[in-house]
Parts: sequence; structure tokens; C-alpha cells
Amino acid sequence: MNSACRITLFFLAILAGSHLFLAGSPATAQSGTRVIRRPHYELLWGWLAQSQYRNWKGPNGQPAEFQPGEGPHAALVKTYVNDHAAGDAKNLSRGSVLVTENYSAEKRLLSVTVMQRAPGFDPPQGDWYYAQYLPQGRIAADVVGRNTEPAAGKVSSCIDCHRKAGGGDYAYFNDPPVLNTSP
Repeated sequence: MNSACRITLFFLAILAGSHLFLAGSPATAQSGTRVIRRPHYELLWGWLAQSQYRNWKGPNGQPAEFQPGEGPHAALVKTYVNDHAAGDAKNLSRGSVLVTENYSAEKRLLSVTVMQRAPGFDPPQGDWYYAQYLPQGRIAADVVGRNTEPAAGKVSSCIDCHRKAGGGDYAYFNDPPVLNTSP
């Protein structure tokens, strides 16, 4: 089985139980042992670390390099794409994973943002699962009104921004450059 198939099967297995993972409720195994399910964002971070995402290529097929950041990210960013995304950068089919490291102007890592395209997760929004991690891998907080929740899953600020990307794929890196036609 090739690498892309294994990655896709891994994400399908995670998503099959993601509703339970996201609920975070304990379950009881047939043996009567209490099992605590881990949230999807913890499993995703573990997979990213195990996959050594920093060895992935940048969006252009070359090693990831510092680029000016935009929007809510940071002054500088480095973006990595998994083999699945690199192999279909125009369409970013299900199984694509995009990782953006967000750096200060002094090149200090501030956070890591992830987009994972997972079949059936959120069809109206392109099936993207969003997550923002602190440099150590802990999930960042998303302040929604008076509540603080993990910045993971259907993060409205991520969706609102990324739905504006060209091509209907919720990603910016593969959009054609905008030409300045002003005199």
C-alpha cells in the first residue's frame, strides 16, 4: 500500500470516530474498562509530529522558505504540504494537509496552523478541519463570545477567511498571482 493510501486510510479512521473524539466523553469498552477518547486535534498533532511535517516540501515543490505573512497569521510564515496535497495542488483533494508555521519578524515561532481536508467533515465548507497549535503542540484557544474553546474543527474565523480563496478550495497558496493593472 502506498504512502498516500495509508495517509488517507489513517484520516478516514480518525474521522469515522471524530464525532466521539470531539465530544470528549468517556466510553466503556466491552471489558468494562473505561476508555477516554482523545480529541481529534491531539491525534492530528501526534500524526504531524510522527510524519515529521518539517521534512515535507513547500507549496512550490521546493523546501519551505520564509514568506511574508498575511491576515491573522504572522509577519512571516513557512508553509508545508503533504505528498497528497503536492500531488494535486490545483484541486487539493481529500487527504490533503497544509501546515503553516507562523513567525514573528524576528523569526520566533508563534503558532502552527493546520488545514486537513477530510471527507464528510464539513461538506458546505470544503471538508476542511482547521487547527491552531502553540509552538509546543498544545491547541490554541479560540475565544468565541464569552466562551473559550479549542481553536480546532469548524473554526469560524478560519472558514470566513479561507472561503474567499480562489478556485473554491479554501486555500490561497495555489491561487494565481493577482496582477496589479493600475498605472
